[in-house]
Amino acid sequence: MPYGAYDSGSTCGDRSACTFFLENGLIPTDQINSSATRILKALRKKAQIFNTNNLLYPIGGDFHWKTKVEWSIGVMNLKNVMEYINAHKELHTEIQFSTLDEYFTALRSEIKKGIFKPKSVIGDFFTYSDE
Repeated sequence: MPYGAYDSGSTCGDRSACTFFLENGLIPTDQINSSATRILKALRKKAQIFNTNNLLYPIGGDFHWKTKVEWSIGVMNLKNVMEYINAHKELHTEIQFSTLDEYFTALRSEIKKGIFKPKSVIGDFFTYSDE
């Protein structure tokens, strides 16, 4: 992934759209639509640099999920937005929680089906690069 760090805000685009679930408590029901719209816009922009139907969106980072309250609120916000996105088929998006193993299994499946052909890259892959 072409980023300096691999947390939610650094790998997605619009930092405020990508970290919505971590801020200011539970998202009010009447704001779930706008949160979904903002995150989808950011993720679709990110998807333009990938040639696969699966997109990795890390949630959190080194200093996130420190308390049970932060975890509970963050996960509830994510679930509510994901349920909204999945319920609105006109958004043409399916979104779900997964492990890295599930993500890479999905990529391997796309490779076997000829949907995705990975490219080789060479470089420094130290996760905290200087920008």
